[in-house]
Amino acid sequence: MVNRDRVNELTAAAIQGALAKIHADGLSLQTCQHYLRAVKQFTRWLTREGRIEDDVLSHLSGFNTATDWRRERRAMTGDELRQLVGCVKSSATWRGMGGADRGMLYRVACGTGYRAGELRSLSRRSFHLDSDPPTVTLDARHSKRRRADRQPIRSDLAEVLGAWLADKPGEGPVFAIPDKTAMMIRRDLRRARAAWVRTVSDRSERRVRLQRDFLAEVDADGRVLDFHSLRVTYITLVVKGGASVRVAQELARHSDPKLTMNVYSKLGVHDLTGALAGLPSVRPDRDDTVNALRATGTYATHPPQLSPQLGHETPRRRATACDENRSGSGNAGGRKSLSNAKLRESERQGAALRPAGVEPATPGLGNR
Repeated sequence: MVNRDRVNELTAAAIQGALAKIHADGLSLQTCQHYLRAVKQFTRWLTREGRIEDDVLSHLSGFNTATDWRRERRAMTGDELRQLVGCVKSSATWRGMGGADRGMLYRVACGTGYRAGELRSLSRRSFHLDSDPPTVTLDARHSKRRRADRQPIRSDLAEVLGAWLADKPGEGPVFAIPDKTAMMIRRDLRRARAAWVRTVSDRSERRVRLQRDFLAEVDADGRVLDFHSLRVTYITLVVKGGASVRVAQELARHSDPKLTMNVYSKLGVHDLTGALAGLPSVRPDRDDTVNALRATGTYATHPPQLSPQLGHETPRRRATACDENRSGSGNAGGRKSLSNAKLRESERQGAALRPAGVEPATPGLGNR
């Protein structure tokens, strides 16, 4: 039974005062938001069941959590994930979980977007690797949104999962995930990063690698890598792959698309620049410029003849000048000089033939 005297203490002022106190004690606005949602859900239930007449907390609005962001996660790159998995596979057992199992856990987490608690519940029956497409199913009682989820996976992940599951028992969880998942992955990140630095022998190159954010627990912008970053990685890569907002929301299993796009998908400036390729160019296209020049007759020094002129006119012969002997008695370079009479006759014949141009052929006087 609900104690009505205690319920009467649920006033807006009391709740606001309690939230202000825990925020002053160090809790983030995001945590305060969770508490506020929980107590408002409780008062809505009280109103619906007739335990109280009015919902006294219905008017309380949430917090702007963006002004008090305590921890920002980043997504891993494909190279980082491959380096992590490759290094972990040969590492020692940590808190009951072997290196090969941890490597497969990281791959499944990045391939499904499942959370740590959801991954703990997976058994061999959860994997439908022969279906089209292959899927990993999550029971409703283990899903955060309390509904059965069937998440499609890539065929290459299904292939390696099939070989790995062959040695797993038919009943029970396939992943013996320890409680301290953040501690586990940070340990593996440090080992994988150190191995990556050692792959180069040059000391100067090693110093350069030590300055990079590759597999760093905290990057230069203060963003962290932890186990939940594997889910962030999954959603970010889905968005980068060109998925629509609706598809990305469904694969992320979010009720609000703003949570998918604003919180979980981590896009950099290069990702945004790539989307600009679909915008039209503001520079004139070269083909358009060439066509415009051709239309005005300014593109080529010697434009081609138009079809009415072809076959009706013959190209004008070019006379070769000879300046060395103007009297016509000499011979320069094996060429015979033309006499004045012959030259004038050639000019008269050439005048009758108008040069081919862009205008249609028109009969008439050559000197008009």
